[in-house]
Amino acid sequence: MALPLLLSPPSPRLFFPSMCLQSPSKSASSILTNYYVATVFLLTATPGSKHTSGPLSPHRYHAHVWNSPSSRSFLPTMTTLQHSLTLASTRLTTVYGTSQTTTTVSSLLSFITSQRPKNRTQKLLRASETFITNLEKFSKAVDTFAQCAPYFGIVWGSLRILLQCCLNILTLTSKLSATFESMSDSLSYLNSYEHIFSTSPRVQEHLEAAYIAIVDFAVSAALWYGKDSWRVWWRCVWDDFDTRFGGFVGEFERRRLLVKEEVGVVFLGSYFGKEGLREVRMWLTPSGREWNHAAVDHESVKSRRHTGTCFWVLPILHRWEDVETETLWFTGRPGCGKSLLASFLIDTLTSSDVKQVLFFYFRGDDSSQNSALAAVKSLLLQLVNNNPDSKVAMHLQAIRGKYDQPTAGSDVYLELCKAFTHCLTLLGDKKLFCVLDGVDEMAVTQQSLDFLNLLTSSTVRTILLSRPERRLTSLPGVRHEITPLTLAADIDAFIIAKVDASETLALVSQQLRDRIVDTLSSHANGIFLWVALILSSLEAACTEKGILAALDSLPPDLRGVYSNILSKLPNPEEAKRVLGMVSVATRPLELTAFEPEGLLLPVEEYVTRLLGPLVVVRQGRVEGVHFTLREYLLEGWVDEGVANGMLVSQCLSFVSAKNFREPSKAASVHLEQLKSTHPFLEYAVYNWSHHFCLASPTPEIAMDNQNLKWMEDVIFSADKTTVETEQLFSRLLSARTSALALGHPERLRTQLRLAEVFQWQGRIKQAEEAYRNLYKASKGNRTYLPIALSGLARTLERQKRWPEAEHTYRQLLTLVPSPATTNSLAWTLLGQHRTEEAEELYTTNLPDKEAAKCLANIYETSGRLNEAEAVLLTSASELADFYTRQERVEEAAAVLESLHTATPTDVTIASEYGKILTTLGRKEEAEEVLGRTMKECEQALGECDETTILAALELGKLFLAHSKPDDATSWFETAQIRCSFLPLSHPITLAVHQYLPDHTATFFSTCKTSLGPGHRSTLQSGRLFASTQQPTEAVETLQWVLEQSKRYLGEEGKETLRTAEELAGVLEKAGRGGEAVVLRREIRENCEDK
Repeated sequence: MALPLLLSPPSPRLFFPSMCLQSPSKSASSILTNYYVATVFLLTATPGSKHTSGPLSPHRYHAHVWNSPSSRSFLPTMTTLQHSLTLASTRLTTVYGTSQTTTTVSSLLSFITSQRPKNRTQKLLRASETFITNLEKFSKAVDTFAQCAPYFGIVWGSLRILLQCCLNILTLTSKLSATFESMSDSLSYLNSYEHIFSTSPRVQEHLEAAYIAIVDFAVSAALWYGKDSWRVWWRCVWDDFDTRFGGFVGEFERRRLLVKEEVGVVFLGSYFGKEGLREVRMWLTPSGREWNHAAVDHESVKSRRHTGTCFWVLPILHRWEDVETETLWFTGRPGCGKSLLASFLIDTLTSSDVKQVLFFYFRGDDSSQNSALAAVKSLLLQLVNNNPDSKVAMHLQAIRGKYDQPTAGSDVYLELCKAFTHCLTLLGDKKLFCVLDGVDEMAVTQQSLDFLNLLTSSTVRTILLSRPERRLTSLPGVRHEITPLTLAADIDAFIIAKVDASETLALVSQQLRDRIVDTLSSHANGIFLWVALILSSLEAACTEKGILAALDSLPPDLRGVYSNILSKLPNPEEAKRVLGMVSVATRPLELTAFEPEGLLLPVEEYVTRLLGPLVVVRQGRVEGVHFTLREYLLEGWVDEGVANGMLVSQCLSFVSAKNFREPSKAASVHLEQLKSTHPFLEYAVYNWSHHFCLASPTPEIAMDNQNLKWMEDVIFSADKTTVETEQLFSRLLSARTSALALGHPERLRTQLRLAEVFQWQGRIKQAEEAYRNLYKASKGNRTYLPIALSGLARTLERQKRWPEAEHTYRQLLTLVPSPATTNSLAWTLLGQHRTEEAEELYTTNLPDKEAAKCLANIYETSGRLNEAEAVLLTSASELADFYTRQERVEEAAAVLESLHTATPTDVTIASEYGKILTTLGRKEEAEEVLGRTMKECEQALGECDETTILAALELGKLFLAHSKPDDATSWFETAQIRCSFLPLSHPITLAVHQYLPDHTATFFSTCKTSLGPGHRSTLQSGRLFASTQQPTEAVETLQWVLEQSKRYLGEEGKETLRTAEELAGVLEKAGRGGEAVVLRREIRENCEDK
């Protein structure tokens, strides 16, 4: 039977972000991304915290989504709670002498709270509280006096005992009142949870336990209140609050947090579903691969393992499982079958149902499989696939909200490592094993060693396989060397099976067959790959005489085999070209990359004929037969610079032949539509620039090719701020300077792109030089000359080189007269304190809004307020700012109200209006204004639009100004999560991190890794990080920032001077005043205008 409401207060809305569930049509990604903030709040909120009850708090959730008919049809009986309430009623009747029936927790608390004033002793103590507190201030002085007067000491000692009892009672009473208030506040949302999550047994279980803890505390408090006065006094001599009530309060707090955690799990589980699982899989899956790519790789390796081999490892494996606890590490020479052994270990461990086995095959020739980041993503993906219904996928979806597309940034790697460790704890007691093959092929970085240390020190039983490299010897583990003797039986079985399966070798005489087996067995030296390649060579011999000759001249090792095969290839020049591209590619290339024009046979057959056993084709991609082949080729057989140039030409030829370019569509959008049907296209477009920068000499390609221009557009639109983008356009400019005439449009376009890259990176000195070069090269070109002058003037203006900027703007005005250029010219005059000339220019430029704003500023500065107001009458927003500065607040509010009504999604206007309302004391109205703007932006622009993110940031700032830190932090974290959809260098991203000091170190590290040390955002994030550090640590950070600022922005740049001034201030705080004086002297010498 359904239980009546246990708690009487009405259900308030739950504390979830308002944007989480605006409509059922929201995607799982949107819901879960925004839920991340709510989860953080729920797990950190204090039970007594007060939150805005209006519609503006970010912790709102539309409860009707959960209150479906099916949910309301079931309410647990909570029998244990009812029994506790019945016992409580009986005990209260005994204590207070009147019959009490308490059927709800809230009525129990209300009754006991109402009984507190009835105790006359308690009333007397409260009345004398001020006297006792003030008297306590003088107790030390009286103690000293009592030591000189023995009789007075006896009196004073007795009085001190009495006073201490009074203070104990007052303290305990105060804590009891605070706890009652805290529990009453918590009951409101616990009541909501009881109904909304009524179908969740775990939530109901923890709710019942929390309610019982409240009942036990309340009854114990009632018994304490109901005692005789002398008993209360006596108990307070020995007992304090924690001794008497701490157990009840602690149990309630524990259960309250468990309730909130389970609520989060149920919430996520209800909305996660198949869509959320799909999104997490897509996030962790490398580009161009399937979500189960680890299993596909394993099956590929397993298919090459000969039946009946690898059983020699079982005794070692079983002993390690049963006795040893360290990492198990197998080392062996290249080609000895370590990957095949890894596949056998995986299958053997997987055969037990009580184990979960994770694995990863490192590939040195594939950038998507040779890094620690790739490995940890793959392991996490396997955890998701193996446990789709657990909390693992939900936790990763929350992480995904912060990093929508993981890159090689160190912060993403660290975040995923933390996620991996946390997911292991979520799986509890499950036995986990991990097998990593080819550890020696992992990129040599500190990240790699950190990943191995993380794995070997975790609860996962780990098995590693690698070559015996010196850099790996420091890692712990039980090592077993794979020796030729160990593999002898497997090698023999492998040789016999391969000979019997060969169509050619099966036809030879028994005597020759025996000789083949015996010779290969005695020369194999435990290397399966050597045997496989030699057998391929023997098959190619075709005659018994040729086979005998080959057996008499067997190469001793893999290098000899490679040399032998390469010398016998049918078309060595074409083979060298193809093998060169295979060896320098960042991942295995699709077959279509090698398809020559006019090919008459399948491309796979063509590649196999051309390269023989040196390559294999797997899943439509061409791979070298082994990582050692790539090493051998790059040691001298292939010229790496030439090979990179060939691959650039191949990429451009592929794009040109298919004519993918479509001018009517944005390059990146068009590429997304094509890459599913043309898999090599994505590699060609995104990786040609990498190979172009490594090519030597520069590839001979047409520098005015329109398809090349389209590929450049893709790279430029992807990210203008990276060092690699700068290197690309520098190299392209050099190539076009040699190939094209001085004023050629493509050459000018490349110069402009390079200047814009420098400007985006905040490298003003380099941007100035690039714009000067563009200006010199574009004389006579009516398209690029104004662009060059405008860019040059802006760089000069940012360096406060006002006379030069003025001269450049005047040149620009003669070419292209415009209000914007006139305003910029007037601004340079103001920079030189030529106010009258600037005023005249602004006046002639009216009614331009920017001119009106600047002219009004001149009038206001000189005290001509009526003229300033008259100029601004045509610009309402600027007029409101003027009224605000003049403290005419009511007039400013009226103007802003009309503006806000007309443009409800204008965040700037809403923010200013909110500030004015706050000044007028209308705080709730201010919160409603920004709250409405936030909802309007979400509906009109989307949750991740930069305007919506700015609205979240402004809401956080408003709540912070209203002394509501919990609400403010939640909005700041919401804005931070949504900033993952903006470029890292976006100004809003930096603005958000100003209000999240705990995230500044990670943000700084991300900028350094992804944007480079000279990027403006990197330098600004460094200064922000320093502001959160202690002075001694901040000095080191700011010194690094100052060094990079001087190098990239110039010694007189604005950012450089600002950093130097901040460093001087921090040096003073750190007690290094002398260095601060020297630094400030340098600032004055470098720039007259500090």
